[in-house]
Amino acid sequence: MFSCNEEYLRNPLEKKSNENKSDEVPDTNESKRLIIAQSINSRNENKKNKLLSQMQVSMTTLREKSLISLNKTIDRTQNCIFCQFPIDKNDISFSLICNHRSCFVCIYNKLQDIINEEPQLLLCNCNAVIYIYLLSKDIEIEFLNLYVEMISKILKINYPIKNYCPYDLEISEESILKFNKICEKCKYHYCQKCGLDHLNKSCLEYFNDTFKEEIIKSYPKCTECNENNQEINLSCECKLCNNCCKSMIKNFLYLENPINDPVCKKHKIIIPKTFIYQVFGDKTFFIKEQEKAIDYLILSPKFICEICLGEFNVNQSITLDCDHRFCSLCIKTYLNICMNNYSFAIKIGCPKCGFKISYEILKCNSGLDDFERYLKFSVMGFQPENNYDVMKWCVNCDFGCIIPMDNEYFICPNCQSEFCPQCNKKHFMSKCEDIRSTTSTREIKEMLRGNEEFFTNFMQDYVKCPNCREAICKVAGCNFLTCTWPRCKGICFCAICNKVLTKDQHFSHYKVSGPFGGTCNTTDNIYD
Repeated sequence: MFSCNEEYLRNPLEKKSNENKSDEVPDTNESKRLIIAQSINSRNENKKNKLLSQMQVSMTTLREKSLISLNKTIDRTQNCIFCQFPIDKNDISFSLICNHRSCFVCIYNKLQDIINEEPQLLLCNCNAVIYIYLLSKDIEIEFLNLYVEMISKILKINYPIKNYCPYDLEISEESILKFNKICEKCKYHYCQKCGLDHLNKSCLEYFNDTFKEEIIKSYPKCTECNENNQEINLSCECKLCNNCCKSMIKNFLYLENPINDPVCKKHKIIIPKTFIYQVFGDKTFFIKEQEKAIDYLILSPKFICEICLGEFNVNQSITLDCDHRFCSLCIKTYLNICMNNYSFAIKIGCPKCGFKISYEILKCNSGLDDFERYLKFSVMGFQPENNYDVMKWCVNCDFGCIIPMDNEYFICPNCQSEFCPQCNKKHFMSKCEDIRSTTSTREIKEMLRGNEEFFTNFMQDYVKCPNCREAICKVAGCNFLTCTWPRCKGICFCAICNKVLTKDQHFSHYKVSGPFGGTCNTTDNIYD
């Protein structure tokens, strides 16, 4: 008989597998601990970065507030601290924390001298440091970058300087520079060289990482694209970037007249030659583009506009979907007139054949205000396909919704106003005609539950517009009315015969008794 380990004989691999499992468990636990530690570190790092960004935003806000208060308190009649010349109120100038003022030329020249010589701080004549955030709005960002790069190399100076806290304007005199100085009064951090609050970075690192982005965000945007920064300030309201200005000039050269001076497309004001040469890079490049435009116009085919009968180049035309071609000026004028009139806005078609003009052509060849008015008229002119429904507009808030045609009461979903959909008044009868046919004032008051306000409002005279069928109040006066409802602004009609009129018929439609009388041409059987 052999004395063997029965357990080993029964399952020889079980012991080995258990040993492997016991070896793997600590490794798994260790990896879990590492993952947990990494996640905790990343969370702590994110929290730290979030707190730093919040702190930087609050510091920036404090600096801006102190700068606003400085501009309010400083004496603006004083001369430049450097050149001693008076500063004109229309010229660019800088308010310094030491309560002095400087003109743009002196600051610019001083910065240029510092960049071209050995590293040194930009100081006022009173030895106060001029911080970069005071100059960031008017000095080019590339120029400031060179200056910050120079002062980042300065570690110590051998002469006393004045430092002002950028938050509470507290003064301190020191010769040893510190990246992270704490104001004794407000307890905020700031750098004595640049005036910014960078705790763990140099002046240049903080300027490139954070402050430069703040400056770029504060720059005004181009009024055309609303994306790029403004680089050209025209005498009109247009503030353009170089790309938008260049495309505007090219459109003028190729579409209008390459010989005349380019003008702003909105205000028709001449663009100065300095800006033209700036966007093209040089005078010679603009002249070459001008010559190309002249050659293009000479070689391009001609056509005759069917509205003004003038001869134009094909590239100065707009071709509609029906293949009828018109000059851009005529078709834009036509579209703008139609968009400002409700009766035409809901069905704008080709001036020649009446074919409906596409949405894209309307949008690209109309002004922003005109197109918004067209969209409003289009919505208000909507009528449901179902003959049993009607589009109803609230008399108080101009909110529109679809209601059944036989509705006897209307509650606006937007402002909760209650009124009759037929006469736009609030009454308690099933139909307007029922109460109108009642001749007794006492009975009307009883139907209106004795409410004097309802009775007074209801007994006022009204007429319905023949175009939109909305009620218009007419107490007295001229019988020549103009509908002021949004869906058909500008429609004129007669309050007596309810006939649509033109503005020229203000007096001619009332030949017998005049517009203030009781008859019109229709009732008098007279032709207009």
